Amino acid sequence: MTTIAADETASLTPGIRQRQKAARPGQIIEAAFAEFAEKGYAGARLEDVARRIGVTKGTIYHYFPGKEDLFKAMIRAHLLPLIEGMRAISAGEASGRLLLTTLIDRAYDDLVGNAKSREFVRLMVGEASRVPELAQFFHHELFSLADDLILGVIERGVATGEFHPLAAARLAGFPDAIVAPAVMACLQVVISSTIGAPMPNVAAMKAAHLDLLLNGLLARA
Repeated sequence: MTTIAADETASLTPGIRQRQKAARPGQIIEAAFAEFAEKGYAGARLEDVARRIGVTKGTIYHYFPGKEDLFKAMIRAHLLPLIEGMRAISAGEASGRLLLTTLIDRAYDDLVGNAKSREFVRLMVGEASRVPELAQFFHHELFSLADDLILGVIERGVATGEFHPLAAARLAGFPDAIVAPAVMACLQVVISSTIGAPMPNVAAMKAAHLDLLLNGLLARA
């Protein structure tokens, strides 16, 4: 076993403490996810979140003013990077068709195929009706960002002549329709896993979804 001299320990301690402090919000968010997933928003307690990572409730208040703030931070930490990842792809020169295909692929991989994402969807559906503030948060912070991203993909396809302007115009008022089947697939997986029913064929659902979109949007000669 290697022994560290006292002066070496003193020199390392500030760095270790700094790393621990930097990592603490992420640890709290992970513990909060486990707590909210197990007990729901109403049943979750900050002291139980703190207990999961061996800190005091005061430590959580140091980073998050309250339970609602922690819940929102937890949602942002997981879902916003998924949106930002797709936004980064859209910032390039990809065609509208490629962007649409990538968007649907990501929707199924990041939403339907990710157990943590499915749990977030279950939480959002279950808690939004009970806590109106959370419903407003979901709409303002998440749905509006997703809608802007989807509209950008449609506009790219129209600009490149790939998507029919009239078909795109019909969808412009309902951008959620682009990803709605993926959300439904996610809900089907959540429900099937909850009641022990056979899992839906997600790959076939994705293929049918993409085929339907492209046949409805692609411009015809």
